[in-house]
Amino acid sequence: MIAKQGSLLLAWAYATAKATRIGSAHVAAHQVALSCWLVFALILDGAAVSAQVLMSRALGKFQKVKSLVFYMLRFSALQGLATTAVILLASPFLPKMFTPDPIIRGHLVSLMPHLAWQQLLVSLTLVTESLAIGGNQFQLLAFGTTISTVLSMGQIQQATTVVDIWSRGIVSLFVGRLITALIGVLRVLHIQRKQQSREKPAVSFDFDRFQ
Repeated sequence: MIAKQGSLLLAWAYATAKATRIGSAHVAAHQVALSCWLVFALILDGAAVSAQVLMSRALGKFQKVKSLVFYMLRFSALQGLATTAVILLASPFLPKMFTPDPIIRGHLVSLMPHLAWQQLLVSLTLVTESLAIGGNQFQLLAFGTTISTVLSMGQIQQATTVVDIWSRGIVSLFVGRLITALIGVLRVLHIQRKQQSREKPAVSFDFDRFQ
């Protein structure tokens, strides 16, 4: 958990530092986008917390684990799409609410579509990671999130605008985390299936009944 949260904070700090070096208008737009992102991420994380608790309780019952995984993935996709729609609808008004500066507004207008569509990716990532955590895939997540952060920082380093930071660096961070979490969930399903097959009672016949 320390590696998971620490790598996320490191990526955001590096992205902010890069935006600062690009220019004051870029870092201002970045901070506004990050503030909006955090608000929606906290909302999306509610389903992730539930997924973690439910997964930990369902362990040992393969069918329950399988049903939970498919249900939570569908739910995370739906809530991600709903959040995307909200941001897209609000995007004409959000830049004006935060700043009167036309340059910063211009950057924010360019950022809003990226911020909006990333909500689907973020929702899927948060929920899938929580399912993997509930299935005790801590080492895999720590390794995967660390690698994702390093790759993301490489993308951020090459950015020349704040849009590049979000469209490349942040997206690569969450794509890597999502892939890692999906691998973790698949491992949980595999382990649960093996346990179920071991626990199935052997079929025996009472030959005395046929004598």
